[in-house]
Amino acid sequence: MRIYIARHAARIDRSDDSAISDDGHAMARRAGRWLREDGARLLRVIVTHRQRTLQTAESMLAAMDLGAEGPPPITRRRGIPDREGLACFLDELAAELAGDVLIVVHHGTQSRVETHHGGAALDVPLHHRNAVFRLERGPEVHGAWRVTGGWKGSPARPI
Repeated sequence: MRIYIARHAARIDRSDDSAISDDGHAMARRAGRWLREDGARLLRVIVTHRQRTLQTAESMLAAMDLGAEGPPPITRRRGIPDREGLACFLDELAAELAGDVLIVVHHGTQSRVETHHGGAALDVPLHHRNAVFRLERGPEVHGAWRVTGGWKGSPARPI
């Protein structure tokens, strides 16, 4: 099982529930093509309650060209755990599902992945949006979740 964590794409403005911009949709489509090339077999997509995470996921899925199987279900969740809670959340998903999951988050959660799960090794520039981290569990029993690859995203234009 692989868990992909993506930051939402560039948004139109800084309002609480801003939509993503045309550049954001283009970035999300590029991220979706990377997921396809990486061999992602998504069983579920989880987004936050903000429309920018849903729009990012929809654009990513459209670019994956999923054919007859169609896109996986999208679950909206108010608040995705970060810090120590993120690892527990990932463990719960792993116990429930046998395939890959995409989670679209905000900057704070992505920063925790970089800090606590080895994502800093990808060297994602701070001003990039829509970076995607691939996390896999370590080989030991109940191993730690570690970043094993990813896509660095695209530079964002200032809003």
